[in-house]
Amino acid sequence: MQFIGPTAGSPTFAPNRRHGVDQHLQSGGVARVRRGQADREREAAPVHQDLVLPPRLAPVGRVLPRFLPPLLPGPWHLGQWAMTGSMHDPRLQFTMTLLPSGQVLAVGGCRTSDCSVILAGAELYNPRTGTWTVTGSMHTPRVFHTATLLPDGQVLVAGGASNNSDTGITNTTEIYNPRTGRWTMTSAMGDVRARHTATLLANGEVLVAGGAQGTSGNDSGSPTASAELYDPRTSTWSWTGSLNLAREAFTVVRLPSGDVLAASGWGPNTALTSAELYSPRTGAWSMTGSLHEPRNFEASAAAVLLRTGQVLVAGGHGNSPLASAELYSPRTGQWTLTGSMHLARGEQTTTLLANGEVLVAGGSLNFSGSIGLAGAEIYHP
Repeated sequence: MQFIGPTAGSPTFAPNRRHGVDQHLQSGGVARVRRGQADREREAAPVHQDLVLPPRLAPVGRVLPRFLPPLLPGPWHLGQWAMTGSMHDPRLQFTMTLLPSGQVLAVGGCRTSDCSVILAGAELYNPRTGTWTVTGSMHTPRVFHTATLLPDGQVLVAGGASNNSDTGITNTTEIYNPRTGRWTMTSAMGDVRARHTATLLANGEVLVAGGAQGTSGNDSGSPTASAELYDPRTSTWSWTGSLNLAREAFTVVRLPSGDVLAASGWGPNTALTSAELYSPRTGAWSMTGSLHEPRNFEASAAAVLLRTGQVLVAGGHGNSPLASAELYSPRTGQWTLTGSMHLARGEQTTTLLANGEVLVAGGSLNFSGSIGLAGAEIYHP
């Protein structure tokens, strides 16, 4: 796989050679990653986690041990991407939630790039069969919403935009029950919001913060600083301390201390470098060290908590897509630059792998998102 663009500024980011990208990803299919030979060699042999093969290579539901020969029959090898079943609806700006059953719930989003069609539908991906099945639809179509797995295994979906007008931004919330495949409305938030964040706290409550209240959540029109708490035991919302700065399209991560770090995003007509900490004990936000570059993120999970206890953010949009990456130290409250990615990218996904490395995949080369990326990179802490 070739990468087009500037060379790496640091050896800490590497093109994803162990997780090569199948060019068929351009067609809109979904891919699953296979673990590479280097991973298998450095893991203890007694550990037997499972590897699920795509349907064309294994009977339905067949699970094979991870430790397989380097080559398998077929046009692909371990450490590469392989096509799996396609969703029933094309969608973007939707949410994906891993359920306790191992299935993945995909919810809402836009069917087209201009968001002229917003979806209420939901689908379930079964990693054992590599197929998607339609499940119950939400009561309200949504894009730029959040989806949070609750302690009881249900999924809370909150806010978002249901149409392309300012009146489309909603404060309604719904609960998905995986046992019945049905959605039920729950109490509404105090504020309408889209492109906000939702974080599960250690006490089981959900912290919802910030977001857009104007321009359908598509621009930095009217960000809010308000924050609310959802209590699953009572199905009610209550106000908590507001952010110091109104922001949308920012990233959050829950730290080992239980505090929540909120970083960057869009303020009123400008990208932000600031970061804040929320204390569940006091219900208040306090400013912490600022990032070196302003950046905003379409995915609120763009920040990753590393095994070291530091937080990694990479890429995102400033005045243009960024290749730079930064590390936040909860001990010092400061950000330091780390190795840059090979390509500047915004709207990418960032995932912590089981071996402690970080997979960054996809995204766009320009602010409008018209130049999409299939490439992926690995960060080595």
